[in-house]
Order: sequence, then structure tokens, then C-alpha cells
Amino acid sequence: MRTIKPLDTTVLLAAARETGALVTAEEHSIVGGLGGAVAEALAATAPVPIEGVGIEDCFATSFPYPELLEHFGLTADAIVAAALRTIAVKRRADRSSNATAHPTTAVPAHRPSPRTRLQRKAYPNDQPRPTTNLRPTD
Repeated sequence: MRTIKPLDTTVLLAAARETGALVTAEEHSIVGGLGGAVAEALAATAPVPIEGVGIEDCFATSFPYPELLEHFGLTADAIVAAALRTIAVKRRADRSSNATAHPTTAVPAHRPSPRTRLQRKAYPNDQPRPTTNLRPTD
């Protein structure tokens, strides 16, 4: 799928019905991204386990492209691992005697943190980053 908008729901429905589980991968934040759009489109018509691979809700950083992929868990190995987790969720749901308990999103047992060796410690001793008060002053 090349774009989120317009979302090709015909292709999504066909893929969901054929496979029974989906994985989305995007070089973008998973918050408000392709995975959410796919889950929303399929929720009412073809609910299947879905897992999104992408950048978690965090601050981005700058590195050479291959290192960024590794840093944010956007490698082929990460996508394969997500697919295997999603298939496992689908199989558990298929074994379930309650057909209405079919999940709409996959919840991985353990998803590796996107923060890897490239994480720079801007603040020593794991101190919280300072926040800015965006409220207007009187």
C-alpha cells in the first residue's frame, strides 16, 4: 500500500479474508499511522489480528539510514517477528471456542524496545527530560 489516503479498502478486505491476520510496516510513527487506519477500516467488516511495525511514540534522532532502521526496529527481522506473533494470535483465536472473542489487534507477548545502542543519553543518571509549560501566563 503506497498511501494511507485514499486507503484501498478493497485490497485490505481481500488480504484480511485470505490471510486472517495482517502486519503493517511503516517508516513513520505508528501513532496515527497506517496500522491505525487499517485497523479502523477492518474493525467492522473483517476483524483480524493486526500488528504495526514502525516508530514508537518517541523523539526521533538522526543517523545514517541503515542505523536508523536498526535503531527503531524497522528491519526485515523485526517485520518477520511481528508476522510470526500475529500468526500466533490468529491461531489462538482460531482454537478458541468463542467466535466472538476474535481480537482486532495483536498484543505481542514481548516487543523489543526501539531504543538500542544508538540512544544518546542527553541527561545523565536517567533524569527526566525537562518539559515546557505551554499554557499562557496571565
